[in-house]
Order: sequence, then C-alpha cells, then structure tokens
Amino acid sequence: MSANRPVVVVLMNGRPLSTPWLAEHASAILETWFLGVQMGPAVADVLFGEYNPGGKLPITVTRSVGQIPIYYNHIYLRDEVAGFTPPVRSLKGFRRLTLEPGETQTVTFALGSDDFALHDSKMRQVVEPGAFTVIAGSSTGGLESRFQVVADTLVPAQRAR
Repeated sequence: MSANRPVVVVLMNGRPLSTPWLAEHASAILETWFLGVQMGPAVADVLFGEYNPGGKLPITVTRSVGQIPIYYNHIYLRDEVAGFTPPVRSLKGFRRLTLEPGETQTVTFALGSDDFALHDSKMRQVVEPGAFTVIAGSSTGGLESRFQVVADTLVPAQRAR
C-alpha cells in the first residue's frame, strides 16, 4: 500500500473480523459478508459510486480485539427505569437521510405507544409510566430530550443536551 494509490479492501466472510491494520492502512473497507449470485454487480455498484449503502447492523464490528466486550443495544429510545430489563437503547422511528456537505434539514417523527412498550412477565405488551430519553441522531450521539410517560399521555420533561 505504499504506491500512494487509494486501496479499497473488500471483505467476504460470515462474521465480524478484527482488522486494525486494514482500518489504519486502507482507504476504505467494504464488508460484504456472503451476498450470493449478484455479489459482483452489487459490489461494483458500491465501488463505482452507483449505490451508497447504509443502515444499522444487528451486530457490532469491532476495530480491535481490545474493544470487546461489545454491546448490541446501544443502537435510540431509552427507558430510564423499568420493571423489566429493557435494552439500553432501542432504535425507533428510523429513517435514512442523505445530506450534501453543509446542507441542513428539519426532521420530524412521531413515536406511538408501541414504541414505549415492553413485555411483562406474562409476555403482555405494556407501557410502564416513567422517564424515557429520546435520542435523535446517530447511535453515537445526537439531540436528547427526556419525557415522562404518565398513563397514556406523554408529557415533556426537562431538556437534556
């Protein structure tokens, strides 16, 4: 990789790999897993800019073995106190936006009672009263706001960050 040319690494495997040397030296890494019979055209579309993939994976790809343990549940509604152990964060109201550099856009979304629900010990879907934090942005941070669930009504609480 000393030819001063951009090098893109295409990884084909069935599990996340720890590849710190590649992350440090490659211009880009395309993780494909096993794409099937249309893998060639799909990878070519990405490499030549015809398609820009994106989304959230149900797994975490570590940068190195030292990053372990990893957690799946830090991907954006957080129940602050629940009668049962909920995920630390749950992805709700997902929508992908593509912005040009410097471009801004106002985004609105609605969360319904199902978004605040969890399963109780009898596997019934319930919404427990209490504090919730909503994070709008990315899994690593964004705008946060706290809400209090009181019966069937959402009441704005103190604004965080």
